[in-house]
Amino acid sequence: MDTKEKTKEKRDTHHGHAIKRLRLDRQLSQAQLGQKIGFTQQSISNYEDLPVIEDEILNRFAKGLDVSVDLIKELEEDKPMTYYIENNTFSDYGSIMTGNGSTVNSTVDEKLYKSLLEQVQKLYDTNLKQIENLHATNTRLYQECIVSTQKEINDLKEKLSQLKKK
Repeated sequence: MDTKEKTKEKRDTHHGHAIKRLRLDRQLSQAQLGQKIGFTQQSISNYEDLPVIEDEILNRFAKGLDVSVDLIKELEEDKPMTYYIENNTFSDYGSIMTGNGSTVNSTVDEKLYKSLLEQVQKLYDTNLKQIENLHATNTRLYQECIVSTQKEINDLKEKLSQLKKK
């Protein structure tokens, strides 16, 4: 009697590292993710070190990261995440290629976009003020230099006139 044994392909997965990769991909700090799912920053840090996390906790992380639990469970350590961006949605084609059927679809985070835009505007304003201050400083220094030079010229003229009188 022949029996086929199913052998599971050994996969290099680590739940905590997958959570960390997904968190970083979404540009969330541990504290921000913790706020979204009701954990402290320290507990997020601890979970990111665990190779296996129970399903109940994985469900919370999956909701907070807007991904499927399968993606967290099956994301390989050394597998790069590749995104194809179209119409302001992201699709994780790495999971499609592995055949696990997990895809990540979410709209571009408008808050993040606005935040980045505000940061660029602040940087621009700061640089503009520095340029204006530099211009004002240079103008003041130039005027001081002219006044100082004029004073030295006048002093030299006076000395020359005194020498001529002798």
